[in-house]
Amino acid sequence: MVNIMKQAYRLVFDRQATLGELSVTSNQPSMMNGGKDFCEWSKKDRELAGKIGKLVEFVLGKYGKGLVNLALAESFFEKGEDNYEVAVLANKGRMQAEAGGKIEQCFVADGILAWLHIINGKVQEAEEILCSFYEKAEKEGAEKLLPNIQAFLIRCALYKGEWSEVNRWMEQTADENVEFSIYERFLYITKVRVYIQRGKYDQAYNLLVKLQYYADVMKRTYIRIECNLLMAVTLYRMGNDDWKVVLQKGLAEAEEYHFVRAISREGAAIYPLLQAFPDDEGKAEEDAELVKTHRQYYRQVMKETENVAKSYPGYLKAGKAEVRLNETGIRIIKLLAEGYSRIQVAEQLDMTEANVKYHMAQAYKKLGVKDKAGAVLEAKNRQLI
Repeated sequence: MVNIMKQAYRLVFDRQATLGELSVTSNQPSMMNGGKDFCEWSKKDRELAGKIGKLVEFVLGKYGKGLVNLALAESFFEKGEDNYEVAVLANKGRMQAEAGGKIEQCFVADGILAWLHIINGKVQEAEEILCSFYEKAEKEGAEKLLPNIQAFLIRCALYKGEWSEVNRWMEQTADENVEFSIYERFLYITKVRVYIQRGKYDQAYNLLVKLQYYADVMKRTYIRIECNLLMAVTLYRMGNDDWKVVLQKGLAEAEEYHFVRAISREGAAIYPLLQAFPDDEGKAEEDAELVKTHRQYYRQVMKETENVAKSYPGYLKAGKAEVRLNETGIRIIKLLAEGYSRIQVAEQLDMTEANVKYHMAQAYKKLGVKDKAGAVLEAKNRQLI
């Protein structure tokens, strides 16, 4: 690839050839896991940025604007490096992309900044960035970006526990069982998390198998890591002991690239697995320096994952056992599901309308919804009615 870029640079610079448009993101909020997988690049990020960064930016034209700074920002972010440096690089890259570049690169920049807020427990700030960018994309006619921005907002909703938003999104998003398109992978990997949150582990498992197959065939390292981590969570919830083997694969590959936040962003969902995992098994026979490096990495992963878990204790943990409605609340929601109004519910249960309103408010709060439709749908998802 380096040789190709060097030759392409000479041809383009000498005006002997022109290079067609080449998207490096495929409308994903990521540079390393966008149009191509650049995880290998991450191993020598600073070195490659210094040696061929300018060449690549020049050859790619508009798609190269801000590429180096954004790629470095994402690489540093994934490795759990200094948040300030990540933010500076992401903002520089965004400004470069805005000055004659492509809006797809701006999505990468805002995606990195949104993730920074999320891991620091400030999901509201992440939502504000994404909502503003959604408006920008709409205004500039970048319709292909909109579904992935919406999916990113649903990731935020999962951290916040806003199930009504998640439910509405699930009703209209791409259905992998009708037609599986890998261009929708960011939507699919978001759906996996929704399935886990709903306790629909068979559906999560089946979708992960499809994504893993794609990752293996196309050598998509980051997707494979992400799938293995989520598969481990799924198997763990299903009571299948194979979760340990799958988690080992995911952790080993993540450690190869020193990716910390691919793990830590799963917070409360994966933290119990990390605590129960025999991390040092087989390490005693290895080189002492390698063991030391491994333990430093593992401590960093555990610390960050614990912090994210504390910030979002309910992340992907929803389920029947975790929400208890009293008998009156369940009876009210059942009647609402049948189409009864609040006044009619009061008549049916021989209660005052104010009393019904109170019980509805309590039920909405426990279910994490804001309206009747959301309460009915969430209660059905949790098999409470």
